[in-house]
Amino acid sequence: MKRKVLMKRLASLALALLLAASLAPAALAAGDSSSGMTNFKKIRSYPGFSDVQEDAWYYAGVRSAYELGLINGRDGVFDPQGKLSLAEAVTMAVNVSAVYSGADFTPGGSPWYDNAVRYAEENGIISPEEYGNFNAPASRADVAQMFANCINGEDLGRINRIAWIPDVTPETSCWSCVYALYHAGVLAGDDSGRFRPGDTITRAEAAAILNRVADPGKRLSFSLTASAPGKVTTSGNGSFRLSIPEDQGWELAKNIVDEAGSCRMYVRQENLSATLQIDAYSKNTYPDMTAAGSALEDEDFMREDFGGAVSGGVRPSWTRGLNGFSFDYTYETDSGGKVNGRYSCMENSQYVITVWMDWDQDCPEDVYNRLQELLMSFDAAM
Repeated sequence: MKRKVLMKRLASLALALLLAASLAPAALAAGDSSSGMTNFKKIRSYPGFSDVQEDAWYYAGVRSAYELGLINGRDGVFDPQGKLSLAEAVTMAVNVSAVYSGADFTPGGSPWYDNAVRYAEENGIISPEEYGNFNAPASRADVAQMFANCINGEDLGRINRIAWIPDVTPETSCWSCVYALYHAGVLAGDDSGRFRPGDTITRAEAAAILNRVADPGKRLSFSLTASAPGKVTTSGNGSFRLSIPEDQGWELAKNIVDEAGSCRMYVRQENLSATLQIDAYSKNTYPDMTAAGSALEDEDFMREDFGGAVSGGVRPSWTRGLNGFSFDYTYETDSGGKVNGRYSCMENSQYVITVWMDWDQDCPEDVYNRLQELLMSFDAAM
């Protein structure tokens, strides 16, 4: 199942992508790709807050975040059980972003959080006019989105296998960021793995999450064993699993392994002309193959043989929400715009895995969400 042979078989697919804004990589990713994690250093001594006791579960997180210059108290207290406001959340995220990127940021303004909001809007942490009242409590969804957007994706490396978060779907505004932070061990959810996106969050909880963003050594290793509703199907070569709903019209059309040990799984919903294709290439057979190299080769094919024009450029990035996929490439074709599509790559120690999603433009509006939800159950070995 060599690359060019595979691509020729896909030549009948006209691929173009309409990406939701929530899936676009943070603005930081467009600049210097070198990691800024080494910028997080202790810059001041912890003064001690009268309402943060040393035996409290959040003591170490509050102290560390303060020493790194990421949070502040007020009049000798921290108010750990107080509800985090949107103004406080965006200020925390901006503090992380400024340290990480080495940017100059001067807090303040009128109101007191105005400079932070301006910085956040200019650097892709939040969208302009996204929030009206910054004095309102922040939700867990708000915090996940802001904190995921304040460092580059390559510094949120996948350390956990997450096949399904029960209360996060493509309709959840921050779903892509939540999946990325679960994979990276920044978030873990409750005992059942639920994230509770609409709940408010305390200042102590936010400090703990902030520490795990800034310090990979404090991230949490865990796994969620629950699977998405549907029939759990393992690829023919055992490289990944996918839960296929039995009541939504999806059909497993192919799950084959070739002589090289590479696998193709093809799931379709014929009445919608919607398809999901996953190919897992064995590194034993293709030792020089990487996710980046595969995507670049496929981009060349799209340009030369398929009449495609790259949308958004080719960039090593993260595909937030697609369960560990680390390279995302989008295309527009000259085929009249009938079909939309998305192409992504990931790799682990044994395989390079590529994904194609495509659907007719005149499909129901929610068909892209259906494809995303199907792929959200994707579970590959580390």
